[in-house]
Amino acid sequence: MLIHCFAAPGVLIRRTVRVGALGTRLTGYSAAHTSLSAVAVATRCFSWNPASWVSSEVVGRSSHQNIEEELPEVFAQQPMEVDDFIRPEKSVFERLEDFWDWIVGFFQPIEKQLEFMRHLRNNGFFGFDLGGWGNIFFFYGVCMRLFTLVPSLLSHRNALRLSHINPQISEITTCQNRAKSDRSLSTAERRVIKEGYNRMKLALMKKHRCAQWKNFLTMITAPITLSAFFSVRHLAVYETDLEKAPFLWVSDLTMPDPTYALPAICAGMFLMNFELNQMMQRGGRSSTGLYVRWGMRVGSFVGVYFFASQPAAIFSYWIGLSTAGILQPLLLRWQPFRNFFQLPDPPAVAKSHIIADVPG
Repeated sequence: MLIHCFAAPGVLIRRTVRVGALGTRLTGYSAAHTSLSAVAVATRCFSWNPASWVSSEVVGRSSHQNIEEELPEVFAQQPMEVDDFIRPEKSVFERLEDFWDWIVGFFQPIEKQLEFMRHLRNNGFFGFDLGGWGNIFFFYGVCMRLFTLVPSLLSHRNALRLSHINPQISEITTCQNRAKSDRSLSTAERRVIKEGYNRMKLALMKKHRCAQWKNFLTMITAPITLSAFFSVRHLAVYETDLEKAPFLWVSDLTMPDPTYALPAICAGMFLMNFELNQMMQRGGRSSTGLYVRWGMRVGSFVGVYFFASQPAAIFSYWIGLSTAGILQPLLLRWQPFRNFFQLPDPPAVAKSHIIADVPG
């Protein structure tokens, strides 16, 4: 068949298309696509066999084992290798542009984490194959929690040091407010007194190596941790291999868990980590602390309802995050680590949870 088409105004292109061969290829492709769809529909469910939960075999629409045998004409025309391509040498300005793009990429955490997750899937971790996508999300969650462990411990240590000097800070603040409301002092005298008390606060905090801003060290890593959730969800929506990637009893990471067990497990692990950390942070039972505790307890179970419709890939990452999160309360209960990290003594009620020596 001879086809005339216009590629641009005034430019006529003639192309010859072999309808018979094309029809044969399209028919073969349609049959292969139908068989792949049947395989996908037949296995998009969860498995009750525990032996298959750790399987790393990933078979998706783009990696069907028999597709090359079913479409031999298509694969016969694919070049095996290209030898005539010579990469041009980049100039200094092109290398500077690449370096600038690399720096700007860190301001796009979702794209960077997508790139890193795909690297783990294709190349492994330092050559070690992690298996399927479920194992990769679990491993990535563990790495993210270990990355945020040091800022969390520093914030906890700073909070303990501030609690030890809290009576002195409160006394200085009271004297500062009393001088501020004293009408017998002039404006200049009040300013001098205020600056003097501020210097006393700074000197006291410097002596005990603590500061108010260090309590927010954990919040610095929060955008990276949260952006990982969006990255995993992006892969669950656009990565076709996840349709056949197993994790535990779930065989399709793009669909919600039909048993609702994964959301319940994540909520339980989150609540357990919160309770274990609260035991080491607060010795009293103030009204604010009680409200926070009960708010987190109720919110964790309410979250099961809202997160139940999310893809199972998110929970595989969340379980890895919570599993590594258990390390922090364990370290806070180990006295040799507290001595090494120079952690002050916890409140009197929390001292009973500290383990001086590990038995055995």
